[in-house]
Amino acid sequence: MDTVRRISRNIFFQGISEIVTRAVQIFILIYIARFFREVEFGKLNFAIAFTAISMIFLDLGMQPLLVKEISRRKELASKYLSHAVIIKSILSVAGYFVVVVIMNAMNYQKDVRYLVYAMIISTIFKSLCDILGTFFLAYEQMHWDSFLKIAKAVLLFGSVATVLYLNLSIMYVALAYAIIDMMIFFFYFGIIFTKHIKFTSVIQKETVKFLTLESMPYALTVLFYSIYFYIDSVMLSKMRGLAEVGIYSAAYNITIALVSIPYIYVQSIFPTLSRFFVKSKSSIEVTYNKSLKYLSILAIPITSVLFFLSDNIVHFLYGSGFHNSSMVLKIIAITIFFRFVTFVNGIVIISIDRQKQRLYYQGLTALINIVLNIVLIPYYGYIGAAIATVVTEFFLFVTYFIPVSEYFKTISNSYVLIKPFLIAAFSSIIFYIEIGTYLQIIIFLGAYGLGLLALKTFDRQDWNIMRRLTKFYKN
Repeated sequence: MDTVRRISRNIFFQGISEIVTRAVQIFILIYIARFFREVEFGKLNFAIAFTAISMIFLDLGMQPLLVKEISRRKELASKYLSHAVIIKSILSVAGYFVVVVIMNAMNYQKDVRYLVYAMIISTIFKSLCDILGTFFLAYEQMHWDSFLKIAKAVLLFGSVATVLYLNLSIMYVALAYAIIDMMIFFFYFGIIFTKHIKFTSVIQKETVKFLTLESMPYALTVLFYSIYFYIDSVMLSKMRGLAEVGIYSAAYNITIALVSIPYIYVQSIFPTLSRFFVKSKSSIEVTYNKSLKYLSILAIPITSVLFFLSDNIVHFLYGSGFHNSSMVLKIIAITIFFRFVTFVNGIVIISIDRQKQRLYYQGLTALINIVLNIVLIPYYGYIGAAIATVVTEFFLFVTYFIPVSEYFKTISNSYVLIKPFLIAAFSSIIFYIEIGTYLQIIIFLGAYGLGLLALKTFDRQDWNIMRRLTKFYKN
């Protein structure tokens, strides 16, 4: 199967699962916000953010390492996955008790502490699922991973709907997350270690050492990423209260849902890029340039719609009670374009074994974000947190180009992004005309698409790729 067909198949299955799971997640969060309002919603988002930061110490960065290594040498799958599961299980148990001690020392309310404990259990089993899921990514058998993620989404939706219907507390929502993630882990474990490879409980010191040392740059990178991705909610909770966490999170969760688009894509091309690194530098460059072009063209209109229609979007999703979230959404909408491009650059940096440079830039980014939050949140609250997020994402966006440009010497098609920016700017005039939100979006997207065609943004190679994709999906 050629590269285009392989990537297309991967995107298809990754896309289905991510679209369903992200849609369910955002739907759940929206209705939790509507049902429980700002304070209780803020408690849950604080628990999610605190857990994401604290438990990232246990991640060890094994997921990208395993995908890269197993995709290159599939005979290592049994040994590497077995060791990874054992290592993470031991660390998770120790980490759970450490977090319990920290939460009690920080003197949070009892219900907030219990929310965190439940979300920690959920995160532990989700992390183990992610580790096992690397098998399907490395072998490019995304249909299994897609099926299990959709199953989790369906179960979670049913459980949370039951909680809301029975008018239970927010604690039962957190328990639903924990129980379902535990169930899905056992499904992953059973499918992989009974149908595909054997689980080995014999621990080899050399393998433990390799996985630990080689994954450290990835682990620290993920740690720094999680700090600047979630620390704003934790700092808001301490400096301004949980109600402001709820207001900020309502807008932030919308952008998180949209990040699934570049995530789907980069996860699908990662195994292919890893193989290209040892076979063909020119193939990596072609894949990168096309990826940068396509995701940028997609990100620009999304950013425009969120920026100009933030009031309407927030009111539609959350109701009038979260009207303050609209300004937050308007500000952080700018990060959509930065994040789409950063995802592409990030996965290429890993594929070309420049993860140490990536670690350095992630560390600086986390530091900048913390400093900005300390300065801005006390005076401007959730608006300050939003501004800090934009500045942070822009810094990472710029710095990630450094190792990529050093490897390729030049980025050949970056100039083509001028056209989409100009087209989007011209098309945005429609947002100043009072004709209804839906009609504004339709006309804007139509004008943007026609502008891309009129200015010949897509070259002959782009059209050939699209024709091959069309033939693939028809078959």
